[in-house]
Amino acid sequence: MNNFVDLYDALKILNDITVKRNSKVINIEQAFGKTSCKTITSPFDLPDCNTSRMDGFAINSSISDFTKPFNVVDEIYAGEISSKTVKKNEAIKVATGAKLNDDIDMVVPFEYITYVDEKLFLTPQKNSYIQKKGSTIKKGDTIIEKNEIIDHRKIEILATLRINCVEVYRPVKIALISTGSELTEYFAKYTHILNSNYYMISSFLNNFDTEVTYLGIEKDDFESIKSKLKINIEDFDVLITIGGTGYSKADIIEDVVKSLGGKILINGINASPGKTFKFALIDEKPFFIIPGNPHSAIVCTELFIGFFLRGLSDKNLLIKTPVKFKLNKKQNFYKIIKSITVIEDDNLVSYDLYQYNNKGFRSLTIVDKNKTELNEGDLCDTFLLFYL
Repeated sequence: MNNFVDLYDALKILNDITVKRNSKVINIEQAFGKTSCKTITSPFDLPDCNTSRMDGFAINSSISDFTKPFNVVDEIYAGEISSKTVKKNEAIKVATGAKLNDDIDMVVPFEYITYVDEKLFLTPQKNSYIQKKGSTIKKGDTIIEKNEIIDHRKIEILATLRINCVEVYRPVKIALISTGSELTEYFAKYTHILNSNYYMISSFLNNFDTEVTYLGIEKDDFESIKSKLKINIEDFDVLITIGGTGYSKADIIEDVVKSLGGKILINGINASPGKTFKFALIDEKPFFIIPGNPHSAIVCTELFIGFFLRGLSDKNLLIKTPVKFKLNKKQNFYKIIKSITVIEDDNLVSYDLYQYNNKGFRSLTIVDKNKTELNEGDLCDTFLLFYL
């Protein structure tokens, strides 16, 4: 084993890696979870004109006399606009969302009107009850940043702005290979170890804009692993193998990478779990080599693969949180804790996953390498797996 790479240096290496992806134009109905490949701006003001915020009567208060009755000259509903210009002590009956001409400066809600001898009297308002043109979004405002993941809220805004198509990157194509002669995919085969890591990693990848292809189990054999990678490398953006990182098997993966002209950039990290994690480039394509130990596999998948895929959309969430647990550890090694981050007293705090009831945000808490003792309330870096 070569010298360990510092955990944060490993993250920096991953952050500098990119994946070349073509783009395609899709309907916004298909855009959820996709990554925009360009900045999208608003084509017009929203609202595109003044609108009524209440049901009531629209007037020009600057020229009207509130001691005298008002004459209703028109009635309009949401989305409609009147062709009439209101004069002194004239009013248009409006519904919430009705469009207003520029000469209207006040809407008097129904609860502030009175009738005297069947004549309409209005009470002047401090609030105009008018939503001004462009008060929500102005023409040219950025709606979606380049590399932003599009969610349901952004889709609603796009639809409101009459944008029905967006240009997005195609999904990241990922090849997933399990290694280990001891593995089986048959739940009833008790003489072998069930390949549970496959189910964990493939389901985790479903949280991202990916297309995952499972290429099966390969035995711990140089030629078998090399052949599987060589045949498939051109068809995928990212390669992931599970297993084969232990000291007894590590040379196989390293030799395969070298034989294919690749370069290992991370050959173990100074963190636990996950110290046997490796990362390489083969034909400039990212190759994640995940430990087979289930606990290490989960942490490395969530931290390194998650960090990498989040980085493709500029959305990594590494924050400082106080912790609600204690531990002792050896110096010069980071400790990575599967944690739950919750909101308490308007602040984010992190619990050990096994001490909490799982009601919170999935996260990983990183205990600094220089610490040998961690106490409740100490601040640690916390990687949020998904958005708040």
